[in-house]
Amino acid sequence: MRRYLVSVIAAAIVVCAASQASAAIYPWEAIDWTGQYVTTIKFINYEVVWNPATGFKDAAYQPQVNDVVYQLLKATEIYWEVPGSGLVLKWQDSVGDGEITAYAVAKVTDVVASGNKREYTFGPVTTSSDYTDQLGYTWKADEVVAIYFDTNENFGVNYLTRQQDRESATDGILFATFGFGAAVDFNRGGATGINTELTSTLNLNTGTISSSGVLNVKSVGSSFVDVVFLPIGQYSATFENSVQSGGNSKWPLSSNDPFRIRPTPEPGTLSALLGIVAAGAIGFLRRRRIGA
Repeated sequence: MRRYLVSVIAAAIVVCAASQASAAIYPWEAIDWTGQYVTTIKFINYEVVWNPATGFKDAAYQPQVNDVVYQLLKATEIYWEVPGSGLVLKWQDSVGDGEITAYAVAKVTDVVASGNKREYTFGPVTTSSDYTDQLGYTWKADEVVAIYFDTNENFGVNYLTRQQDRESATDGILFATFGFGAAVDFNRGGATGINTELTSTLNLNTGTISSSGVLNVKSVGSSFVDVVFLPIGQYSATFENSVQSGGNSKWPLSSNDPFRIRPTPEPGTLSALLGIVAAGAIGFLRRRRIGA
């Protein structure tokens, strides 16, 4: 029964998405909630490195062990990975359609130099108790990425301080956090948390950084408690990027990063979600946090 229901809802969402192709939709409506396809969310990313002794660094700085990388991200495009068709575009950023934003903070745990390259291994800023970072955000154990949905389009890297920029990325509705260790939903069909990793390789000749990671869901926002993240291979999500110098004095590095997820709600939640999508908006996202 569940398989039949998922198939029917999947078909209905595809039809709904096609019918709305010419109309503005919110980006979270473009995610494949059925779990039939992997959803690729492409972000523009702004980042800066922080050293515990000397503070935030410029683009020329080479990170060391125990440094922390701070990142702000905003979704620019959403695709479904359809077998035989490749990446199928479902949404592009435009004014008035809300925003998906993310905040990521990871600590450098190892640096290995080899020829003209330096390989960095990353871990969470905390593995036990809660940790409030340099921009005033509190992370739980093993978390490194938090994704938010917001109908209020206020994301920016042009406020007076980095903390204000960060607040613009985290004042929406929390979708989920991702990181290391066991997936919070592994008993419900999510990934197990085995062999998660996050690495980057810096080419000293070109000054470019390529990185990739596989992360598990660590928490799910209260509005998404029935969502299970089906493994992509063995993991809940993958994160890949190619970082270059650019940006501005506060965020001297920039990139375009794809984040791949495969969420699927329980059947009852799918039915409710389908009705919401057909109506053209997720109602609970219209609520505003006080003072946001």
